[in-house]
Amino acid sequence: MGLFDRFKKALTKTRDKVVSGFRSILPIGRAIDEALLDEVHDTMITDDFGPKTAENLISAVRDAWKRKEISESQHI
Repeated sequence: MGLFDRFKKALTKTRDKVVSGFRSILPIGRAIDEALLDEVHDTMITDDFGPKTAENLISAVRDAWKRKEISESQHI
C-alpha cells in the first residue's frame, strides 16, 4: 500500500468517525437548544476539530438559531 492509499484510508476513517458522531446527536427533527449546541461542540472537540474551530462553528450556528434562520438539527 502506497503513501497515498494510506492517507486516503486514514481520511476515510476520520470522516466515518465524524459522520457517526454527528448522526448520533443530530436526528432529523430535533429542536435546536443550548443542550444540543453543547453536544455538537463536545462532539467537535472529541473528533479533533480543535477548540478554536469548534467555537467558531458553534458561534455561527448559535447566531443563526437566535436569528431564527434555523430551528432543527438537520439545519446544522
